[in-house]
Amino acid sequence: MVFGLQPPPLDGKHRVARTVETMAADYVTEIRRVQPHGPYFIAGHSFGGLICFEISQQLLQQGEHVGFLGLIDTGLRNVSIGQASDAEKRPPRYIDELFVKLRWIHQIVLKRMYNFSLKLGHPIPHDQRTAHYDWLCMKAAIKYAAKPYAGHVTIFSSAGNSERHRERWSTVARGGVSVIELPATHDDIILPPPQQTTGKTS
Repeated sequence: MVFGLQPPPLDGKHRVARTVETMAADYVTEIRRVQPHGPYFIAGHSFGGLICFEISQQLLQQGEHVGFLGLIDTGLRNVSIGQASDAEKRPPRYIDELFVKLRWIHQIVLKRMYNFSLKLGHPIPHDQRTAHYDWLCMKAAIKYAAKPYAGHVTIFSSAGNSERHRERWSTVARGGVSVIELPATHDDIILPPPQQTTGKTS
């Protein structure tokens, strides 16, 4: 049996986790409510893989066994919290035209306004929720500092990225890294036919 995890709705009624660690902790609670003890077989795509990595960390810290951890084209950033905060305060350097800068500033102000609205218990518009959650995930990923993981990590890489994934994840996966490169891009790696290969391999 396979279970899927999804974030809480941005409706102002649910607490919204804003770091990888707190997101993972919420999911660990849900996982153990369904299955109190391991072994656990965990996998996630892109940012979801980063959450799965931290979920596995927390399960091991709780004395549980993770039988499989699969990361589907999940990147590993090495950016400190201080660097992330500075980068958030200014537009990217390549943006030179004034109207582009103003559009960028408008988007940041809008997202922070939505954040404030959520904290007050108010929902944000349905058509903005996906983009806003993506923004929250991006901020969480930038701030996340992965710690050494005692287990083994299996990485399903998009075409041309296997060596980059191996190099970066090998720095934290103490139990070793296996990289399987699939003939797919980052976005379609979870769609047929690549996802059929992923399922068979795992």
